[in-house]
Amino acid sequence: MQTDPIDVRCPCCGGCAHFHEPFRFVSTSRTTALPENMHRWGRVMVEELYPDQFTWKQPESERPLFHYSSDEDGPGYHLNHRGIVECETCATSRKATIRWPEAAYPADLAFIRTQTGFEPDSVPPTGHAHPIRAWMDPRLLEFDKVWACAGAPALVFSIDPEALRRLAGAVAGDFTGYWAASS
Repeated sequence: MQTDPIDVRCPCCGGCAHFHEPFRFVSTSRTTALPENMHRWGRVMVEELYPDQFTWKQPESERPLFHYSSDEDGPGYHLNHRGIVECETCATSRKATIRWPEAAYPADLAFIRTQTGFEPDSVPPTGHAHPIRAWMDPRLLEFDKVWACAGAPALVFSIDPEALRRLAGAVAGDFTGYWAASS
């Protein structure tokens, strides 16, 4: 089971932080010997990713059963509940218990204004009040020029897409497959 970090609101500064699940769940192999930081739970092997901070305690269910919301009850393991929260803004990394999905990092309008210093409909690619993480659809790199906002809805400028990517410090990522798979 993939355990990529999820974006949550930092409990210290309120900025965007990464929540890391303390365990990785993988299908069992036929090996009988397990490394010290791995445990068997039914047909799943559980790897302790932060063994100094989180020790695996097998849930009451004999077979692997996962809960994806903090509101779900019963035996099993609650994903996105206990883990490590890392925040680049305030340079912290600490154990935390979160309520999922309530802790998800929302793109609320007040937060966008606070982080960037601009209205949500006119955030420019640079010059923000606080550092942000930026992404760019790689298909934009196929054009000779693209248009970007310059801090107000009526202020736009044309730019070479690679220059825009560098200016914004953006990571190119293909989101097409994500949206198609999640709809």
